[in-house]
Amino acid sequence: MSALVRVAIPQSVAEIPVVQGEAAHAVIEAAAGTGKTYTIERLVARILVETNTTIDQLLIVTYTEAATRELRERIRGFLRRLSDATESDADPTEAHIALDALARRRVRRALHDFDSASIRTIHGFCNRVLSELAIDTGMPFDIELVDESVAVQQAFREVLRTALATDPEVRESVAELLSVMRLTDFTELLQAGRAHEYLRYGWRVTSEVREAIGTLLDNTDWERFYDAARNKDGSVAKAALPHFESTTPWREGAFATRDDAIDAVLADAGDCLFGTALTNAGKLRSPFNKSEWHVEWFRHGQHLVSALPQLIGMLLEVLLPITVAQLETVQQREGQIDYFDMLHRVRDAIEGPSGTRLRRTLRQRFRF
Repeated sequence: MSALVRVAIPQSVAEIPVVQGEAAHAVIEAAAGTGKTYTIERLVARILVETNTTIDQLLIVTYTEAATRELRERIRGFLRRLSDATESDADPTEAHIALDALARRRVRRALHDFDSASIRTIHGFCNRVLSELAIDTGMPFDIELVDESVAVQQAFREVLRTALATDPEVRESVAELLSVMRLTDFTELLQAGRAHEYLRYGWRVTSEVREAIGTLLDNTDWERFYDAARNKDGSVAKAALPHFESTTPWREGAFATRDDAIDAVLADAGDCLFGTALTNAGKLRSPFNKSEWHVEWFRHGQHLVSALPQLIGMLLEVLLPITVAQLETVQQREGQIDYFDMLHRVRDAIEGPSGTRLRRTLRQRFRF
């Protein structure tokens, strides 16, 4: 076996700086199947070979358990290939990993200690930080991890059971929402609203939102709308009736100005045909027959897609705070935490009073 073996790597991998500190930051941006995992395999090998970093001092984080398993096996496989390499496949002028005696010892040490590698999902890493560094993060030692979607659903059902009976505003909001979406869809919407922190950052109706609604109104031919909603005998189709009736003010021109009409859509977004358009924009779903005009009307509703986050915020305003409060009450009482909490508790700990110490501890533990 020759004293030095060169294993070829892409030039793009060779150009990534393998040094600690700010200069070590690099972004690997690519579409699915274009070589991100391949790049990470070889970057990990470079770090292990070119520095005195051990495998447990690397932090490698991905999204899913399946991706974590694949990444773990791919990195282990490439290290085995380096360990067993006996012939060069790159000349000195090409990008390569140089395997001399010291580099081989480092690769074999990494293989021997591979079970200690921190190759985790994002949530797995956060869970480790919260549990192993409980003093710095302020996290109780005995905590139960629960499924976020199940927890939100249970909290929302409890809100429905208690608040619907006592709070007219909640009852009205739920009625409006269920007119345009299923209960399970709204549970997912609550979970998304919590994840995007509507309660922390709020929402606002932008000028673009108002113009999108105005454009939709401008392109509505109410006479054709009237025809599209009717059966052959002239009666209003049963499925269309509630939406048909709720749009009467717009069909009859009850608003003095365009802005007044837009304001009315915003006020009743969950209770009229426009609520259906907001929910289904671009999906071409309708309670009416699929007349050529009506399909075109819904296509025009795609202009409202950009407005959806702000308008959904309006629908969440009443129900999200009380659902989150119910969820937090239960989790505090039962000693539970979900994935959303996990991410945000790590963030809060890093930004909190003990953040400097926590960041120092993590940087000492993970060199890369």
